[in-house]
Amino acid sequence: MFNPDNLKDIRKAINTALDPVAQEFSIKFDLGDISYESDGSNFSTKLQGSIVHKSGFPMNKEALAFKRYEVGIQIGHDLFDTFKHGGEEFVIIGYKPRAKKSIVLHNVSRNRKQVAPKEFFKMRMF
Repeated sequence: MFNPDNLKDIRKAINTALDPVAQEFSIKFDLGDISYESDGSNFSTKLQGSIVHKSGFPMNKEALAFKRYEVGIQIGHDLFDTFKHGGEEFVIIGYKPRAKKSIVLHNVSRNRKQVAPKEFFKMRMF
């Protein structure tokens, strides 16, 4: 029977099993939320795969949106450009077209994803 506790273990096992495939084909896998039936008889999840760019970041839907909407022209920087702000290093990794803070950044210093508005880049001189 599936329950939240053993689904965490199953997620870890699936990710471990996918690691060799991801490395062999330069793919980043993203296992989505796992849902399960109330009787515990089955579960479902979504698996997405993205090609890994030479920068080491995946070409996911946010990265593709950055290219599609030509955001680099609007902010004067291209996808996967690196810059420093406030003593921390950031990499531009994508774009969320419907979000107010639409530019997706990877904070290298803290190893986490953050967002910023386009105006942030317009008022800064790099």
